[in-house]
Amino acid sequence: RAARVAVREVLAYYLWRVEGIVVETSGADPDNVSAVRAAVARSGAAAAASLVSEQVIDTFAAAGTVDDVIDGLAAFADAGLDVPLAWHTLGPDREAALTMLAGPVRSAVTRVTT
Repeated sequence: RAARVAVREVLAYYLWRVEGIVVETSGADPDNVSAVRAAVARSGAAAAASLVSEQVIDTFAAAGTVDDVIDGLAAFADAGLDVPLAWHTLGPDREAALTMLAGPVRSAVTRVTT
């Protein structure tokens, strides 16, 4: 749960900055995206973070348990993603996240994509 909360502010900022075509073709809930964008413009990403829906998190992030991250990255790989950006948000415990990414996530995703 903490990892999903931690990604909300980054996603709020991302939704505000990203080109419309990215959101339009992503499958993200357009009403939620609009609400988040308006809130960021009005009050900033930190204030808008609580508006980011679970569906939007699932659309744009791989966040949660080890299995959630593995499943999320596998779905991104199936969609054609070659290299995910795992540097920006590593959740509430960066050291634990890096250990998870370097260990079980990397092993599982490497098996999935090779």
